[in-house]
Amino acid sequence: MIDYNYLSEVFNHIGILINQELKQEIIYYFPLVFSKKSCKYEFKSSYSIIAQPLGTFFIDFINTDFDKIDEFKDFFLKYSFSILDNSYKKIFRTKSFDENDFKVFIDTIYSKKCSSLKRIQEQLDEIMDYCIINPRRKNQGFTSLDRFLVLQTVHENLPLLRENKMENVIFYKVNDCPIANKSENELYKILANKENKVKKITVSLPPSIESLLYFILCNIVENKLFFKVCKNCNNYFISSNSKIEYCNNIAPCSNKTCREIGRQNVFQKNLNKDKLLEQYYKIYSQKAMLARRNPDINEYITDFEKYKRLGKIKVASYRAKKLSEEDFKKWLEKNN
Repeated sequence: MIDYNYLSEVFNHIGILINQELKQEIIYYFPLVFSKKSCKYEFKSSYSIIAQPLGTFFIDFINTDFDKIDEFKDFFLKYSFSILDNSYKKIFRTKSFDENDFKVFIDTIYSKKCSSLKRIQEQLDEIMDYCIINPRRKNQGFTSLDRFLVLQTVHENLPLLRENKMENVIFYKVNDCPIANKSENELYKILANKENKVKKITVSLPPSIESLLYFILCNIVENKLFFKVCKNCNNYFISSNSKIEYCNNIAPCSNKTCREIGRQNVFQKNLNKDKLLEQYYKIYSQKAMLARRNPDINEYITDFEKYKRLGKIKVASYRAKKLSEEDFKKWLEKNN
C-alpha cells in the first residue's frame, strides 16, 4: 500500500529534508520505474530514502535545461516531490501508467511547472554570477557573503532572496544503534555501553523549492565554497578546493568522469589550443564587463544573460562534437 499519511505530510513541505550535522540532503520519494514486463511506468509500493551531499539538488537544478522536456523528465523522476504540490496527490492513487498516459502526465506537469522553474533558475544564475562567477568589486577585498548581503538588500527583483522559511526539528540518536520500538530497559542497556554516545540531529524541512535553494545558497556563501564551471562539460559544480577545475559527473561521450579525463584534456588542449573557445571566452568577458559597468542599461544585461545561457549549451555541444567548428564559428561571429 502507498503511504498516504506520508503523502499528507510531504506535500505540506517537499520530499527533501536537510541533515545539518552531516551536510546531507535526505530524499523521500516513491520510485517510478518502467517495467519491461508490463510495458508500464509503475510506482513501487513504498517510498525510498536516499542521502546525497548537501548542494546536489542545487547543482542538478541549475544544470537542467528546462527548455528540453527530456531533461525535465529526468529531473522529475529523481525529484518528483520537489516540484509537485498538493493538487497532484491524486496521481499516486494510480499505481501505474502505460507509456502514452505517462507521456501525457509528464507533458501536463511540464506545461504547468516549466515557466516557474525557469524563472527560479534565472534568479539563481543572476545571484551566482553577481556573488561568485563574475564577482562585483572583485579586487576590493569583498567576500561572496558581502556581495550576497548587498544583493539581498538592494535588489527587490529577486524574490528568491526572500524565501528564507525553514522548519527545524531537533531530535537525538545513539551512534548508529537502532532505538525505535525499544523498551525503557532496553534503551538504558544501550546507553550503559560507554562507547554509545547520544548525538544531536538537526533536520531542516523546506516548504518549497525556493526555500531549499535559498538554504543551499546561504551554505555556499557562508562556507566560502567554490561554485565553478567544469572546464570539460561546461556544467556547474560545487567544490571546497579552488584548484579543482573539473566536476565528478560522467563526461560527454565517455564512461569516465570529467575529473578523471581532465588532465588528459588539458594536455591535449595545450598541444593544440582551440581558437574558437578562446574567442568564446573573450566575448563572454566583454559582455560581462559591459553588463557589470552599466547595470542601468537593460540591453547589455539581457544580451549577457542570453549569451551566457546559450553559450553554455553551444560550448558543451561543440566539445562533444555535436556542433561543427563552422557552425560554432558562425554563432560566435553573430554574437560578437
